[in-house]
Amino acid sequence: MSASPGFASRLFVSGMVSFVLIGVLGAAYGVALPAFARLHDLGPASASLILTVHSTGGVLAVLAATAGVPGLGTRTALALMALGAAVIALAPAWPLTLAGGFVAGAGFGLIATHVNRMFLTGFGPRGPGMVGLVNAVSGVGLIAGPLVFLWVGGVP
Repeated sequence: MSASPGFASRLFVSGMVSFVLIGVLGAAYGVALPAFARLHDLGPASASLILTVHSTGGVLAVLAATAGVPGLGTRTALALMALGAAVIALAPAWPLTLAGGFVAGAGFGLIATHVNRMFLTGFGPRGPGMVGLVNAVSGVGLIAGPLVFLWVGGVP
């Protein structure tokens, strides 16, 4: 029987970094909603539609991963999240911004699914506790994201 990976393992480090990034993405929406409303001449309810498409992308990605669709690992998830975030950041038109939110949400859902599954199975008997730890780490991103945003000038 092999020993479960430790805190210096690639699994631990990549999982923690991934969950910090999903925390940052979640926090970014809070500061971005007023900017989307101004940029695209939307009301608050319309601007918050990006949260709906983000969540929809996440749910569909979780369902796809659960169904065993091949190729939906952490690298794919991070690529989807980065691509979606880039499209959102460019915000050329509201429909494209929403599409970016959907893609970023899909990456978000895949990261959560894949990393949680890998931590649960990869850390053996410590798996459930490690899943709790990696999910708690997303709070670091939720806090650090807005702080970095303020540090770089606070302009969405």
